[in-house]
Parts: sequence; structure tokens; C-alpha cells
Amino acid sequence: MKTETLGSSQRYHVFKINLHSIFEQQNAAIDKGTVQGEKINIVALGINNGWTDPNISYKAYLDFSVNNTYNIIITKSQYNSYRDTYNFACVPALNKCLSSSTNSACSSAQSICYNDIKGPISESGDFDVYDV
Repeated sequence: MKTETLGSSQRYHVFKINLHSIFEQQNAAIDKGTVQGEKINIVALGINNGWTDPNISYKAYLDFSVNNTYNIIITKSQYNSYRDTYNFACVPALNKCLSSSTNSACSSAQSICYNDIKGPISESGDFDVYDV
């Protein structure tokens, strides 16, 4: 059986490594006859949300909001304020999430970064964050 997989996750790098490994092990077990089933061969892996590193993604929201040829949506002054929030509140929270991998730390980081950066920027103009 062939299958295509789409992954939409901040932890995509873990997903793609584990997915491939799981199917290789399962297919090998089927070949050996230790388990019954139909082999699955991954032929494509798509990313429907390329947000794999929140540190990069939140910074990109800032940069693209003020520096693009499509639709400038914040002023340089707003950019400077959001950049300070990013550096002094969002990044430390994201780093705590990544180092501890606890739900509470990651939920807190998501709240801080979204409420103080992405949310306000997203609401400041007539655009979608996936516009290019």
C-alpha cells in the first residue's frame, strides 16, 4: 500500500523521523512474518504548515510585517516594540518550552507569543499569515 502523509506540527522534525522509522520497522516485521499486515511504503510527505521552529516563525511574522513588497502592515515603531517583546518575553518562553517539553511551559509560550505578537499583527491588516 502506498500512502501520502501531511504533517502540520511545530515538532515536524520529530514527526518525520519517527514516522519513517515506525513504518520501516513494521514493514520489516511483516517481511519476517512476525506480524501480519500489509506493508505501507511512504511515497510522499507533505507539510501543510511549514511552521517547524517557533523561534524562527515568530521572528518571521515581525520581519515580513514590516519588510515585504506585498503589504506593509505595521510601522517601524510597532516593529521595534514587537521585536522587544519577541526578544525579552517570547524567546525565553519558547526556550523554556523546548528545554522542558512540558505542556504548561509550551502552553505559556504559545500564549505569550500569540497574544503579544502574532495576534495583534494578524489583526492589524487585511491579510492572511499565509499570504506570500
